[in-house]
Amino acid sequence: MEIRIWDVDTVENADPEWPNRPREERHAMLQDPSTYPAAPIHEGETTNLAVDGYFEALAAGDNPQPTHLAIGDDDTPAEATNTSLNNEVYRTVVGDDEPDGRDRVTSTFISQNEANGYTLREIGFVTGAVDDNWQLLTHVALDSTDHIDKTSNNMIVYNYTLEWRRVS
Repeated sequence: MEIRIWDVDTVENADPEWPNRPREERHAMLQDPSTYPAAPIHEGETTNLAVDGYFEALAAGDNPQPTHLAIGDDDTPAEATNTSLNNEVYRTVVGDDEPDGRDRVTSTFISQNEANGYTLREIGFVTGAVDDNWQLLTHVALDSTDHIDKTSNNMIVYNYTLEWRRVS
C-alpha cells in the first residue's frame, strides 16, 4: 500500500482551480505523479495483511470485492484472525478499483473535509458500508512514520495493489 499526503494550501497555490475541480478529477490528478499539482509532503509504503476470513471466502468459491476503505486510530498490530479494525473511526467508498492482470489495483482519496480530528493508524479494506453485512478483507497497522494527524490542511491518497502469488 502506498500512502501519499498533500498540503491543501500548497496544492491550491499551485493550482488555483483545485477547489472547483470535481472530486474524481482531483483524485485522478493525485494518482499520477505526472499530474501532481504539487509534491506530496509525505510518501510511505506498507504491506497489508489479508485476514483469514478472506481466504476462507476464496476457498468456499466466493470472491469478495473491496468496496470501502476503513480507517482506525488504534496501533495494535494487525492479526490474521481480525474480523474488524481495532478502532474504526471512518469509512469511505473505494474511489477506483480495477483488475490489472492477476492483481487488483485500488485507490482511495480522502479530501481535506473528510476524517478530520483523528490520528490515522490502521487501515483495512471491507466489502460494504457500516450498516451492511460486511467482511474485513485486509488490515494493516501503520508504522509510526505513516501515522497521519488528519486535519482540514491535508489530503491523502491510498493506493493498494492486491497481488496474487502461488506459494509452494
